[in-house]
Amino acid sequence: MTTLLVDSNFYDPDQWAYSPRLIDSFYGLLTEYNNFPKQLQTSHTETKIQVDGVWNQIVFLRKGQITQNNCVAFPTVQLLIDELPIYDNCLISIIGPNAKIHPHPGHSNQHLRVHLCLQTQGSSYMKIGNEQQEWATGKVMIFQDSEIHEVMNTVPYERAVLLFDIKREDYFDNLIKKSNL
Repeated sequence: MTTLLVDSNFYDPDQWAYSPRLIDSFYGLLTEYNNFPKQLQTSHTETKIQVDGVWNQIVFLRKGQITQNNCVAFPTVQLLIDELPIYDNCLISIIGPNAKIHPHPGHSNQHLRVHLCLQTQGSSYMKIGNEQQEWATGKVMIFQDSEIHEVMNTVPYERAVLLFDIKREDYFDNLIKKSNL
């Protein structure tokens, strides 16, 4: 495992070798998301996290269990599960208009959480400590989920991201080596 000191809870997605593959899947994922019936989305199930507003999800993988019907509706996600080093918690997270997910810690410092933003308009961001990053449609965000973090969507539109976990060492072991030219 590569040792690298990181001064931020957010990691550089441009340095991770799998980011281009994830970005290449954006239009397929967006099309599948737009075609998925909204009534089949489920409400978040984490009772320890306080939410103001709507927080829905479309689950593909949780605790080693595949949600087969959702993977059939999202063949692009199934390909990503097969190709990327996803080891758990693969889902689409949908935050409703003007919603807030209150500060909460993630479950483990052994993994990083990866987001590919499928849809956002205006100010929708995550805050970890004093650091804040906005989602941008078609862009990847990687962060340390075990730190206390909160989510704000301050606009009257939904924010949707493909979310999954990777092992911390996967990020560091798969950094793109850039030469100094």
